[in-house]
Amino acid sequence: MADYDFYNIFEPMEFQDFARDMIQCREGIVFESFARGTDLGIDGRCVLGDGSTVIFQAKRIKNTSQTILSIAKTEKEKLDRLAEGGVVISRYLLALSGDIGVERKRQVMELFFPYIVASEDIITGQDFNNYLSSGDSRYRCVEEKYFKLWIQNTKTLKRTLHEVVNGPLMERSRMNLEEAMEKARFFVETDIYEEALKKLQHSRTLIISGEPGVGKTTLANQTALYYYTKFGFQSFLYASSVEDLYAAEAMEGKKVIVFDDFWGDTGFDGFGTGRKVKDLTSFIEHIQKRKDCILIITTREYILEQGLKKNEEFRKLVETYKLDCRIGQYSREDKLRIYYGHLKSASLTWEQMQSLREADFEIIESSNYNPRVIEKFLQSITPEMPPGECAANFFRYLDCPVDFWKKIFEELSMEAKVVYLLMAIMPLPIESSVLETCYYEVLKTNQKSLEWKGFFEVIIELEKTVIRTDLYNQEVQELRAITFQNPSVKDFIQSAIRNCLEKYHDILFQSCLYFSQCVEYLKLLKEIKGAERKYQKVMAKAVLLLESDSIIFYDKYKQILLYGEEGIRFFQTYRTWETGEDAGFGRLEQLFLLYDREKCPDLSAWFEKTFITFVQTVERYPESVLSEDMESFSDAAIQMAREGICEDVNWLISVYMDCLMWNRMELDGKAWKQSFVKEWTRYITENKDKISTYLEKYYGAELCLTAAGGVKSEFDYIKLRCEHEYTKFDWEISESLRAKIQLYEQWALGETIENWEDEMYENDEEDDDDWENYAHQLEHQTWTLDEIEADFDDGYLNEIQPTPVDNLEEWFWMRGISGQVKNAIMAKELDDHVFWNSFLLEEESLEFVLAFLSWAEELPAGYWTAMAAVVRYMTENCKAPGEMLEHFLTQMALSGNEKGIFSKAELERFCPELFLWDETWLEDLEKIHVLVRRQGWYYLSNPLLAFSFHFISLHELRPEEMAAYVSNVFLGDEKDVTTILVDSESLSKLIETGKRWLDKTIWEREFVTMICQLAPDAFLNHVIAPLAEVLYDKLYADSEEEIVYNLIGLLQIEAEFDEDGVCVGGSGDYERYFGLSEIAYSTGFIDVFPDELTEEQVQLLTANAEKKGENWRVYVTEWIDKGLLEYFGIYDKMLTVWNEICHLREKKKGRNDG
Repeated sequence: MADYDFYNIFEPMEFQDFARDMIQCREGIVFESFARGTDLGIDGRCVLGDGSTVIFQAKRIKNTSQTILSIAKTEKEKLDRLAEGGVVISRYLLALSGDIGVERKRQVMELFFPYIVASEDIITGQDFNNYLSSGDSRYRCVEEKYFKLWIQNTKTLKRTLHEVVNGPLMERSRMNLEEAMEKARFFVETDIYEEALKKLQHSRTLIISGEPGVGKTTLANQTALYYYTKFGFQSFLYASSVEDLYAAEAMEGKKVIVFDDFWGDTGFDGFGTGRKVKDLTSFIEHIQKRKDCILIITTREYILEQGLKKNEEFRKLVETYKLDCRIGQYSREDKLRIYYGHLKSASLTWEQMQSLREADFEIIESSNYNPRVIEKFLQSITPEMPPGECAANFFRYLDCPVDFWKKIFEELSMEAKVVYLLMAIMPLPIESSVLETCYYEVLKTNQKSLEWKGFFEVIIELEKTVIRTDLYNQEVQELRAITFQNPSVKDFIQSAIRNCLEKYHDILFQSCLYFSQCVEYLKLLKEIKGAERKYQKVMAKAVLLLESDSIIFYDKYKQILLYGEEGIRFFQTYRTWETGEDAGFGRLEQLFLLYDREKCPDLSAWFEKTFITFVQTVERYPESVLSEDMESFSDAAIQMAREGICEDVNWLISVYMDCLMWNRMELDGKAWKQSFVKEWTRYITENKDKISTYLEKYYGAELCLTAAGGVKSEFDYIKLRCEHEYTKFDWEISESLRAKIQLYEQWALGETIENWEDEMYENDEEDDDDWENYAHQLEHQTWTLDEIEADFDDGYLNEIQPTPVDNLEEWFWMRGISGQVKNAIMAKELDDHVFWNSFLLEEESLEFVLAFLSWAEELPAGYWTAMAAVVRYMTENCKAPGEMLEHFLTQMALSGNEKGIFSKAELERFCPELFLWDETWLEDLEKIHVLVRRQGWYYLSNPLLAFSFHFISLHELRPEEMAAYVSNVFLGDEKDVTTILVDSESLSKLIETGKRWLDKTIWEREFVTMICQLAPDAFLNHVIAPLAEVLYDKLYADSEEEIVYNLIGLLQIEAEFDEDGVCVGGSGDYERYFGLSEIAYSTGFIDVFPDELTEEQVQLLTANAEKKGENWRVYVTEWIDKGLLEYFGIYDKMLTVWNEICHLREKKKGRNDG
């Protein structure tokens, strides 16, 4: 049975659309939908033939059973207003994302009387799951429409990938599957996505091309996930090479394969004319004949176009299977939803999230809007970045990402810049020790201009912005590898080198201690105009370093990286793609490919001699040539022929083909045919018999071996390659080979491949009709920008924040709280209890009270006993050590974060040692309602839970320590007061924490009240009395009248009255003495006006006050000269205040004299 959690799967508007579609299917009617915010309680409406109206309303709410009654009361009022306005409501259908019990459903029906006519018109989450599990075809099409449903299917999530010998492929695939499922939560189903699904309905291959950063990889992964989850595929495979494709295809069962960025960093020159593109072409043709495999390829548009000019055969395939993906195809609504999706998945602080949310429309209107740019910028934000700077930095980054990296580069130390430059010409990832050696070589040569800064100090600096470090083989001999955080980092530094080659060349050249560095630098120099002398110099150095050690990390440590978690991490890092092998003749072939005679004439003799020797060696000793050497031989030889190093092309072709045949390899002459068609035609004409004999022997043996293995799919693939090979030569397969094929095919029939589900590819015309009907019947609801924005605010941001409780009695009723529990919470002795009362304002803190009561059975009335019990409850029910827990909670409460909402990354920074080994303690805090987790964000149900630890520490202080504490916490910033000296480190720490609590202005009243309750004498004698003494000195004068006037001038009291003489507000410039006294003793010192004036006083008021709008504004200082102070009783109240100040001063003076 389906078991979907609709609240967590859908956003509010998505659930509304889903529920509408389901109910339309159930009822056989079509609802008219309305824009968000103007529905008057209507998400859908159907006007019947008799003029009456059926109304549909959907509610995606958390804790459905607990909150539905409050929501129902509001919705019922809307319906009543509609009915009063003349709307005849015959039926009201209410769809809920969660479940409610029988009794709660009865209560909802009573509230909605007379609009809900039957219990089945309240459709709950459980009801929706029942419909989806019923097998009814009406609901199946709805389920298929909502992509987020079936990626959550538990059966699918439990499906495991095949464990096979090819470990890295499987591990990489597993990681990408998990990432795809995670990103599916925020994926936006655009028109491009719909087109991708439709294309794959008619073929088994999709080639997605487009501009960088448009979202090709995301589209490929989500399209693959569609087939993986919907059609029950056994494998989701992520290929990084053509070889991976073959390994993936050989696996049993249905599989979907993603081949991402299939030309990688090499460009088409490193791929497009060789054997790999031929193998890819053959592979695509092969899987068109199978029903157990889907292939999705991505490539950058400019590389694809470059490659298609060189490969006509592949062009034909691309034209058939290509899907263009461009930013211009995204609507403004798509862009906004994509942007919000990135915000949800980013690791931001709450304030940063709010800042970037406010910048949303400016972001999507940017001409440089790009999903990858958005993702990369959000990844670059650290918790330290001020929220106010986030949006401004984002706009600068959008306008020019290069400027963003340029600013980072300019702020680096000179030594960090050097390492950054060196990595631009390194094969990445690079072993830390290799990079360190090259770095110190540069330092040694430039001692006058560079400081001798430690290598690892430089690495730490760079890790903050541009590089990452990974550790491998830790249990045996630790290996440290360094690479860039992402490709744009390398793009920037290589661009900087191109633009400032004169400035950076010497450093780069000095660092070249290994052959592979020279190769990477030559690739860069080859495309820079005017760099001929530098190119020749580096080429000469490369020749000298031909025998240097290999620094290709994967080649050196392949056995370590091939399997397990080591390989997982390696394949997730940024790495460069090598244009050739580092073994065999690989290095020579790399130089041959990079050689440009015009730029490097001085080495032409060396190249001529070396190349001829190389070809002669291949000719004489073909058995010593590696297959990898032969893959690059054609391109290297053709380059040498073009540069005039060897003009005997016929000889080169002959050596190449003979070597292939000697080593039993496929005959790949495509590059020769394209570059030297005359010579290639001559060769195959003169050597037809030899080639034909070889082909028959080669494919006869290959087919025999695969047939003997009994796997029909492998046999079909080899047969297809054989047919393709003969077609390439324009020859017919010989009769003898055909006979062998027929014989071997019978051997291979022992195993057949499982077909796809019946609806897949069995009837293309039927599929066409199905798709059109599906699209017509269940078209996605079009959302406006305002609706998307409101959905993000209401369905994400607001749902994360605490839920206020406006009516406590109603909350008790809705939650079904027993009378006993309610009486315990509302006990009379707790009426003025600021600690427990602070828990009655929000649902989350009330949930804590309920959980605490079930543990303690009462709410202790004493402040110390209450907080001691709370601390005991937390420490006994959480695995974290008490001191660490106190530190963690205190950091959360006093972090300076205004909302007190944190990401997981921020929590880890508060107390990293707690997160080091075990995080179950975090779950413990959630279970006991100390911590609230919503959508990946965390906050305390009540920050005073953290204060409880501080309070019980204060309770243990001696009287003289408590006096020092209150003196320094409350008066430490007062210039005119001498505080008590502190000589204890532990007390100093308590004081610093106390100051932080006092600075937390939203909790100032609670803090002062509880301190005053804990130590009333210390607070009066060491806080209030010293402040009274300071105030006495400010106010004292020779006459009573002058003192009163001084006091009024100091307080700057203002009051506001309505026309009836009722006081509706007031303000004053409070001295610290008055503010603390009012909180601690509820004195109301400056409440000098009566709450309501007499008629005579009103007349005086209107004659002597200033009219501000509808009210009268009184400035007490202006009434001094008018003689109104005595009449309104202000004078006597000021004298009372003065006498209290004098009394406290005398008391303090007497205590000091004593």
